Amino acid sequence: MSGVPIWIQVASAERQCITPDYTSLEDAISELEENNIPVLNSNELNFITCEACSCPTGIIYQAQIQGNYLKNATQLGWQIVDEGDDTPE
Repeated sequence: MSGVPIWIQVASAERQCITPDYTSLEDAISELEENNIPVLNSNELNFITCEACSCPTGIIYQAQIQGNYLKNATQLGWQIVDEGDDTPE
C-alpha cells in the first residue's frame, strides 16, 4: 500500500454539542499538511443525523494520500475509508 493512493477520513467532531476538532475541510487538510502528509485530493461528506447531543455531527472530511503516510495519519486520528463507504472517485 506504500505508493498507492488511499482515502482516509475523520469526523469534524466526536458528536454534536461539543467544539469541533475541525471547523472546515480546509482546517482538517491543514493538519495533515502541517504534519508533512501531502494531500492529493479531498472531499466533505454531510449526512443527515439526529439533533441530540449524543448524535454524530454528520460531517466527515476525507483526504486522499499516498499509502506510505497512513501510519502518520492514523496517529492524528484519521482512519482508512472502507470500500463500502461513499468514497469519491
